[in-house]
Amino acid sequence: MLIDPQVLKDAGAVSRKHEKGQRIFMEGSESFYYYQILSGEVNIVSANDEGTEFIQGKFSDGQCFGLAAVMLGEPFPSSAVAITDTVVIQLLRASFLELLKKNTDIINEVCLLLARKLYKNALIGRGIAIDGPEKRILTLLEVLKREKEHLYTGKFKLPFSRQEVAGMIGLRVETVIRAIKKLEQKGCLEIIRGKVYY
Repeated sequence: MLIDPQVLKDAGAVSRKHEKGQRIFMEGSESFYYYQILSGEVNIVSANDEGTEFIQGKFSDGQCFGLAAVMLGEPFPSSAVAITDTVVIQLLRASFLELLKKNTDIINEVCLLLARKLYKNALIGRGIAIDGPEKRILTLLEVLKREKEHLYTGKFKLPFSRQEVAGMIGLRVETVIRAIKKLEQKGCLEIIRGKVYY
């Protein structure tokens, strides 16, 4: 949990329910609120001219999303979509910034979170820009495993479908399927009952 929900409520935040498939905010909309998930899951997506969505991030309980735009006061560069029934707590941007000024421990956590996201995006962006499909997938697996290393003692189970992986790294789903098979043959990962383990 980035910020204790009670701290957010004390600052004036309210909870909102979003049904599966509902947009929480649209690409280009003003960043009037800080958003943090109380329960459920949210995808941050961008769409190309043909309507194909590119998943830029997946967020769940306790995580915030859209933070960079809120900090900068810029429009959201992507859309946020509830992928399950979701409850989000939201706080007006001005109140959020005031909360940060009064709480150095929270601003430190926000800075660490933004630094981790920049680092992750640099790793994945490098892979998308210059690496082939297999390397892109391995880079994504490594980044995701690092994010969740506190949850795993053994092999990391990829929590995304092959379609979602394709959307995250800019490949067609068929290419992802072939590349995952090749990586399994090379011994880089395992497929157990249709699930990918790294």
